[in-house]
Amino acid sequence: MIRKSHGARSWGELPSRQYRKSFDDDHGTGEDRLHVLDGKGNLYGTTSQGGGAGAGTVFKIDPTGKETLLYELAGGRDGIFPMGGLVRDAKGNLWGTTLYGGANGFGTVFKVNPRGKETLVHSFAMADGDTPWAGLIKDGAGNLYGSAAAGGAFNFGTVFKIKP
Repeated sequence: MIRKSHGARSWGELPSRQYRKSFDDDHGTGEDRLHVLDGKGNLYGTTSQGGGAGAGTVFKIDPTGKETLLYELAGGRDGIFPMGGLVRDAKGNLWGTTLYGGANGFGTVFKVNPRGKETLVHSFAMADGDTPWAGLIKDGAGNLYGSAAAGGAFNFGTVFKIKP
């Protein structure tokens, strides 16, 4: 459940009254991921399930509470279950990971532009990682880093870097 303070200038201020957004199967369920704010007060996030294929969604909620479904994962090549939240780059693109799916079924890194166009950036292949459960972090140069729970030389996980 998303909460927004009425009359507050940002989502981070303590609420006196709250806006609540309820999710459903069509717009996504399992909404408990890390969120990203932009300079206009729009909140971006993922749902780990729901959408047309049940594989998760990427959404935007503006400061008035209006929801926009930016992208619905199809559950195959583009990934299944975005679990780690999102990071936003300087161009407004949203980057995230999926737990499963991709070319090999071991998870993906994806990018969704501000208009909702999704790009598959990387499909994990066991040797470079499997089940990237955690989200991504961004350094000052715009490089993205993350970790996968399994895969790698000993199948105990990996740390990876994506250069956009």
